[in-house]
Amino acid sequence: MKANKIKTLNEENLLFIEKVFAKHSDLYSALIASANSPRNCGLFEFSSGNRRPLIASIHESEWHPHCVYTRLAYDLDEPDLQLLQFCIEFLRDEFDKPLFFLLDDRFNALASILVEFGFPMIRKTEVVHIQPATHHRNDTALITVAQISENVDCMNSLVELSKCTYTETHVSNPVGNHSFQSWREVVLDGLLLDYSYVVLEGEKVLAFSLLYEGEENNWELGWVGANNDSNLYLLDAILARQLADAKENKIAFIEKEVDSTCPYSLHICKSVPYEVVETLFAYVN
Repeated sequence: MKANKIKTLNEENLLFIEKVFAKHSDLYSALIASANSPRNCGLFEFSSGNRRPLIASIHESEWHPHCVYTRLAYDLDEPDLQLLQFCIEFLRDEFDKPLFFLLDDRFNALASILVEFGFPMIRKTEVVHIQPATHHRNDTALITVAQISENVDCMNSLVELSKCTYTETHVSNPVGNHSFQSWREVVLDGLLLDYSYVVLEGEKVLAFSLLYEGEENNWELGWVGANNDSNLYLLDAILARQLADAKENKIAFIEKEVDSTCPYSLHICKSVPYEVVETLFAYVN
């Protein structure tokens, strides 16, 4: 078996990737994006005799700098298990940083090998669709982010709580050391100000749920959280209002990525019916 580091994907490589991912355009796009990324740190071709090869693209993430993101292209219908094992061993020795894989059930063979090599599954993520619903009034005072957007203290509290909730739910794949302004930009990028809500105590945010523009008539539920467990119940009132807003705007559904490491997202799923449309598993060595 051979491992060959390559500078770029040549025509033969591209044709191979197109062929094995012919029915998986999302996987093709993700691997090409990794290969073309300015933060790419390695392209490799693995081969074994006359059998089909395997292509690996490794890139770094500015947001999560403590590992390298690993994407593989191989025949998903007839995976070469020995070549996969050789690839994982090689890449594990090649990089000082841990290898990070985010896989769905199309990569069952790879997931089994990662477990054999001692890669723990650090997170399960369910992508869920929540249907809009009529809002039943309650006594919780909800305020839109649009209403506090000019209040520096309130907005700083929102960004700080968003940072804390995200950081505490990504311990196994820690976030980098970013400026407060960077966090603010990430939180506000694409935010639907009129349909994102907070609960305040003075100018302190106790709970929040932020909606973003999605694709094809849907919204995405992004950052959610509360300042402590005793205020988790506040998320119920916020989500109910957001589902009502979605119904009034004739939104088809609200999509949410529910991480097994996030108590806030898990709490939301206890309060409303939902449909799981995709499941992802994160592994890191």
